[in-house]
Parts: sequence; C-alpha cells; structure tokens
Amino acid sequence: RMHVHTHMIDREQYQEQLLASATVVSAFSAALILVSTLRASSLLALFAYHPVSMSIAFLVCYPWGIRLAHAARAADGSARVTLLDRHMTTQLAALGLSVVGFAAIYANKAVNGKVHFTSLHGKLGLVTMLLALGVVVSGGLGFKRYSPLPGHWHPSVKWMHRSLGVGMWAVALVTMVVVLPHPAVVAGFWARAAQLGVVGLGVLMVMALREKGGGGKGVPI
Repeated sequence: RMHVHTHMIDREQYQEQLLASATVVSAFSAALILVSTLRASSLLALFAYHPVSMSIAFLVCYPWGIRLAHAARAADGSARVTLLDRHMTTQLAALGLSVVGFAAIYANKAVNGKVHFTSLHGKLGLVTMLLALGVVVSGGLGFKRYSPLPGHWHPSVKWMHRSLGVGMWAVALVTMVVVLPHPAVVAGFWARAAQLGVVGLGVLMVMALREKGGGGKGVPI
C-alpha cells in the first residue's frame, strides 16, 4: 500500500510539473505571436485582431479551461462545482475571443476583396469554429444546472463534450502551425520558435492530462 501511495504522489508531482511547463510554453507562444503582430501592424488594423484574439483564446484560455475541467473530475461537492463554473467561464471567454478573431479575418478579407476559406489555414479555422460551437452546446447540455435533458443522458453528453473539446483544440493547434511563418504576424527564427511552442504545448498537455484506464473512453481529459 505504501508503494502504491508513493507511486500516486510521484505521478501527481510529475503531472504538475508537466502542467507548469505547459503554462510557461503557452505564455511564451502567445506572447511571441502578440508582440510580433503588434510590431508588424497596429491594433487599428482590422487584421491584427485575428492573431491577437486567436492566440489568447487557443494558447491561453482553452488550455487553462482544459486544466480546470481535468481537476474537476477528481473533485467532489462544492469544489467540483466551483471548478466547473470556472471552466465554463474560461471557455466562454475563449469562444468570445475566437469569434472576434474569426469576424476580424472574415471582414478583412471582404474589405480587400479576397475569397474566404481557400487556404488550408482558412479551412481548418472554419472547422475549428464549428467544433467550438459544438463544444459549448454539448457542455451546456451536459451540465445538470442548465441541461433540459434527462439525467441518464448526461454521461454520454459529457463524453461527447470532452471528445469535441479535445478534437477542437487539436485542430486549432494544427491551424496555427500551418499558417506560420506569416509576414503579417511572425517570420524567420521566431516563427519556428512559435511553431515549436504550439506543438510543445499540445504534447505537454496530452502527457499531463492523459489518464490510465479512463473507463475505455479514450479521452485524455
């Protein structure tokens, strides 16, 4: 029993170290994109709101929301409700920022007479936004406080919510990686650094939040 307890503590410490590393990488990647964007263009430029909003949403808010959701699965009572409320607030903020970023790039292309959703980045971005809406809807339906669904449906809806969330965030990270380097955002060495940071963030989060067993669900959070 002592060996099992020690192993659990070691695993929890290792998980916290990975999450701390993910937080640092997340902040670095977001800051790099933000600073580079503001150096390349003014916030008065419509385009600037796209990388700024999207980087905060997907590199800061969504990862933190995922971490809160993972913590809630091990909590009980009021502590669990508090973590889920924070998760919901963080994810809604992320959705709001991503809508701002999506609207900015859509309007910018319209102003400049460009066709929408022709590049790989644009197509993946559209998929990301559709998945993000699905995540919010399924999250609301899986939360007893807000859901009109019968109680026995909630476990399946929650599993769908987690699956959509993981899929959405994975597609979002790929969407960021494929567009770099970009002359209006970041180029050269710093573009590669940003790419490496985004990939590293994804790897660290998966390593930290994966669960052994997981009830056969196969969802890392």
